[in-house]
Amino acid sequence: PSTLLYTASDWDALKTVTLSAAEDADGIDETENLSLTATGAAEYAGKNGEVTVTIIDDDQASMVAPASAVVPEGSSDNLSVALSAQPTADVRVTVTGHVATDLTPTPTVLTFTTTDWNAEQMVTLTAAEDDDFANDQIALTLTASGGGYTGVTHPVAVTITDDDVASIVAPGSAVVPEGSSDNLSVALSAQPPADVRVTVTGHAATDLTPTPTVLTFTTTDWNVAKTIVLTAAEDTDFTDDQVVLTLTASGGGYARVTHPVAVTITDNDVASVVAPGSAVVPEGGTSDLSVALSSPPTADVRVTLTGHATTDLTPTPTVLTFTTTDWNAEQTVVLSAAEDSDFANDQIALTLTASGGGYAGVTHPVAVTITDNEEASVVAPASAVVPEGGTSDLSVALSSPPTADVRVTLTGHATTDLTPT
Repeated sequence: PSTLLYTASDWDALKTVTLSAAEDADGIDETENLSLTATGAAEYAGKNGEVTVTIIDDDQASMVAPASAVVPEGSSDNLSVALSAQPTADVRVTVTGHVATDLTPTPTVLTFTTTDWNAEQMVTLTAAEDDDFANDQIALTLTASGGGYTGVTHPVAVTITDDDVASIVAPGSAVVPEGSSDNLSVALSAQPPADVRVTVTGHAATDLTPTPTVLTFTTTDWNVAKTIVLTAAEDTDFTDDQVVLTLTASGGGYARVTHPVAVTITDNDVASVVAPGSAVVPEGGTSDLSVALSSPPTADVRVTLTGHATTDLTPTPTVLTFTTTDWNAEQTVVLSAAEDSDFANDQIALTLTASGGGYAGVTHPVAVTITDNEEASVVAPASAVVPEGGTSDLSVALSSPPTADVRVTLTGHATTDLTPT
């Protein structure tokens, strides 16, 4: 109670006054002077006492801020800061620990007064982009000074979450001419913490040879493009080859990272019928014409011979069939030349025409000469008998059809008794 009553019988009994101290937010010990004033009995009139009471504050001067923060790389986030208790004067809070990092706090100094000490102030944390793909850990320290807060600190662990992805930087496709080479450039997307090996696979049992098949990138040359030479061997077909290479990384945070490269080998072979360009057949005889294909077809190919109709030439057979397995095995066409009654060589233009298996529209000409076996001569008896004073007939003709009029002149009778008419 605030009043105590003593009587003549209990004047010497100790009585208790309970002193209760309310909570406040200032963090300061307070001192109060209590006065004890007696009234009533004349001998106690005007008798006073004094008690000095100290309220021991239970508030601790500290900063109210999160213990950690997460900031996406290339972005920002806010850090709220306030004081735990009312200061006795202005308090400056300084942010440190960000120098030589990718983190920029704005502002780096906050000022709290005795009136706004519990009003949150914001520090904007901005994370710059970097080349690696690791999260950065930065230990900020908030340090207070003034107003009873001198020496008070508060740590904030900031994590910058990286937005870079570990990947292999290379084209998704490449074109290599058959019998030639082309370069494939390879690099990494982000700085690794250790060496990274990139291995090339997928070329086994193909006409493609990559050199080298293993590249090594370090923490310093990760973004310097290295070259793989892609070499395409010659083959016997005439189709473009498709080879899917796989670049597989290992080490340095790139484990199991892959990158496909679709390589097209452009074929330099031409689909053609392999046969002589000319042939000679004796009249009344035969000659063989060998025929094959230049490259493996995709299906059966039929080769048909034309151009011999209404001539003295007969090819046998007139149709050849080549498969995907015997395309380069020569097949024989027998060219037969019939007898005729002239004595001129015949010229015949055969055409071999292919169809199917990627050979549609492919043709091959063969110029055939039939060498004639006829000899130009005058047909007449070798001798004749004529009775003196009489006559006899001499029959004359030609052995073969001439190419123009032929005049046959009789001589040797001059100054003789013989007269031809």
